[in-house]
Formats: sequence, structure tokens, C-alpha cells
Amino acid sequence: MKTEEQVEATEFNDINDVLALLGPYWRAIAGVCTLVVGGVVAFSLVSANRTTAREAAWTEFLGAAANRDPVALEQIALNSSGSVAPWAQQAAAQAKLIEASA
Repeated sequence: MKTEEQVEATEFNDINDVLALLGPYWRAIAGVCTLVVGGVVAFSLVSANRTTAREAAWTEFLGAAANRDPVALEQIALNSSGSVAPWAQQAAAQAKLIEASA
């Protein structure tokens, strides 16, 4: 029957055995895992930043549309990308028509 110290020594040797099996590759594997985790974190940060920029563009568009400001809507259409631009162009055209008819 093994003593507690022998069991702990065996467990420690098992870890060393695993590292010995991997040989020089365990550092490369650890490096790849680090790069993957870093990439996932970076991707999530960039996605959060894009979402914030998109929300800001929509908020700006809604404010200008509520005020029926054709100049601001045209600027939003020129400066924004994605799904905000066509809506801003259409709202600017409608605001010009409303302004001309008033």
C-alpha cells in the first residue's frame, strides 16, 4: 500500500511524464492556445466597438430625422456606412420636400 507521499510523488511524475511525451512541442502548443485566446478576446472587443459605432450612427440619424434637418441627414448619409446611409439619404430627400412645400 502506497503512502500519501508516494501518491503525491506519483501524481507529480505523471505531469512530468505528460510534458516529457510532448517534448519540445508543449511550449508551441501553449503558444498557440495563447494566440487563440488572444484572438477571441480581440475579436470580441472589436465586435463590441463596431456595435457601439453602429448604435451611435442610428441614434444620430434618429435625432436628425426627428428634427427634419436635411443638412444633418445628408452629412449622416455621407459619413456613415452600412445600413444607416440609405435611410439617411431617403430621410434627407423627404425633409427637403417637406421644407420646400412649407
